[in-house]
Amino acid sequence: MVTVSGGSGASKEDAIIIVAPKESIGVAAEYEILEEVYGAKDHDWKLLQQTLIHDEDKGKQYDLMTIQGKSSEYEVWFDITAFYGKY
Repeated sequence: MVTVSGGSGASKEDAIIIVAPKESIGVAAEYEILEEVYGAKDHDWKLLQQTLIHDEDKGKQYDLMTIQGKSSEYEVWFDITAFYGKY
């Protein structure tokens, strides 16, 4: 089961929080959310970069997805702490 909460993903402080039992399910949820918001991958947007960020002060792990839409570039933050490292 996947739970999604948090914010809009526009910043680390407003990250989309994904709780999933393992990484493969959590990462799939990230892409599902991107497609819900930005449309079809490789048609409406393309992934430019995916960056793993460790926030040691808060003990959290983030995925920062940089995508190119038809007219703009976007950064979308996901809090992946709940499933990071779970296989």
